[in-house]
Amino acid sequence: MNSESSRATYVIQEPYEKALARLRRELEDEGLKIPSEMDVSGTIREKLGLDLWPCRVLHVCCPFSLLWAAVRDPAETAFLPVRIVVSGRDQETVVRLANFADSQKDGRDKKSVVLASLLLARVQTIVEKIGAPQFI
Repeated sequence: MNSESSRATYVIQEPYEKALARLRRELEDEGLKIPSEMDVSGTIREKLGLDLWPCRVLHVCCPFSLLWAAVRDPAETAFLPVRIVVSGRDQETVVRLANFADSQKDGRDKKSVVLASLLLARVQTIVEKIGAPQFI
């Protein structure tokens, strides 16, 4: 993804729960971790009483990149996880990769930007194995 694009979108032709489990498995098989996630639709349901299609934000990282950043500058660890938005609708699942890796203008360490870009490329390759790109 280039700096003109803020995200890439893919469609997995499987129901949400099945696609989410498959995505998790594929990421873990490649040595990536999901240390945190946010259940967007669950939070909205709990706090506002509104039902939405299922939606989660996964924070995906590479433990080795996190180690490097933590030793060099712990503040950089906040920028390394790739955010993946997984949302379901009927019998398909949409996966969006948020691209924060190209934001060099904020004064971030160039090596951290490279690590984030490499991680984003790894995640994108994994998602492309199970989903088709959606062109808008």
